[in-house]
Amino acid sequence: MLFSRRSRSHTRSLTAGAFELSVRRRYRRIAAITGICVVFFVLLAGGVHYFEKKWAPAIRLAELEQRNSELREEVERLKLEVQMEHATRGELEKQLADLSSEADKLKSELGFYKSQGGLQRR
Repeated sequence: MLFSRRSRSHTRSLTAGAFELSVRRRYRRIAAITGICVVFFVLLAGGVHYFEKKWAPAIRLAELEQRNSELREEVERLKLEVQMEHATRGELEKQLADLSSEADKLKSELGFYKSQGGLQRR
């Protein structure tokens, strides 16, 4: 009896129950979930970066082209206004010249009547 019953029971208790690797499995699951999350976030960040580099300039370009179109329309409208102002100014200058010449003509006639004594004061 070299071996006592106590030592046997001590080692028997280790093999008596089912051996579980739940702690290792738990760490593996946590590591796998963490790895999947890291990969997901890296892909998400890459997608956002790709979108900013690839599509954001196209959107900005479309906005700038729209603004450019609006500005061109405004320039055309302003050019038309300036042309109308020039035409109106030309007509007004012509009317002014006509009225000035008519006023000069009337002044000369008035001078003539005054010199002839045609106008009498009341």
